[in-house]
Amino acid sequence: MTRNNPSGTPCVRRAFTLTEALVVFVSVIFIISVAVPVCGDSDENARKVKCAAQMRQFALAAFMYSADNGHMPYYGWAWDPSNGTTSDRQIWEKTAKAYWYNTLGVYMQTGIEVDFDTRTSDTTPDLRRCPSSIDSPGQQCYIGVVYGSYPEAPFYYEYSGSVTNLRNRNREVRIEDIDSPSEWIMFTDSAHSLVYTPNIWGLYMDADGDGIVDSNNGILSNNRLIYNGAQPKIHGGGMNVTLCDGHVEWLSYDEIWGWDADNRRMTHQYWRQGSE
Repeated sequence: MTRNNPSGTPCVRRAFTLTEALVVFVSVIFIISVAVPVCGDSDENARKVKCAAQMRQFALAAFMYSADNGHMPYYGWAWDPSNGTTSDRQIWEKTAKAYWYNTLGVYMQTGIEVDFDTRTSDTTPDLRRCPSSIDSPGQQCYIGVVYGSYPEAPFYYEYSGSVTNLRNRNREVRIEDIDSPSEWIMFTDSAHSLVYTPNIWGLYMDADGDGIVDSNNGILSNNRLIYNGAQPKIHGGGMNVTLCDGHVEWLSYDEIWGWDADNRRMTHQYWRQGSE
């Protein structure tokens, strides 16, 4: 195509050279490569914030339960060695209702009707499900509690032994007895409903293959229990934790999952009562 310039001399519109086209193409690819991770980070930040809000709801419910009962809820009533196969339906129902998520579900007014036919019945599945959870192995995430006997963790069974052989009643955990509520984890991101505190179930196995121990090798032979049941990388390489005063923090994997092999405990003070 030609057209006249002001001097009356015809001019020709020049096409792009191959080099110029390549420059434009590379520039577009660069812009996309920069923009897409930023958008992805924004989406993950939104999921992280929503997860933190859900954790605060459980913390509020725990405080309401504590005000009514004088102590924090237990993880559950007692261990059920039958895995729900016992023929005693009353044991099924009592065991299921006593799990912490069903105990707190009463205070959260979920409105979910559950037939407690097995000990795994859950009245709070949607509220506990983390927004970053993906339905694939190793990527499922739910709000869970830090599990273990006091004073190593705030949630444990009410009774030692099984539901058919109750022995000692374990100590109640009261907010006023916690040395530093703002420095002790209550809820966090987990693969199901609990994280076995590494201060009892120490880290001796490198499950993710990065050359650093990260999991206990004697809890269960179950892939779900990598990182002792936690999901410490679920939110942009870190996880949310709710402390016993109700506030929620995001901590990176390196911060929250450091292991002191000499003293056989986690390095971060949030895993133990008070700071040293």
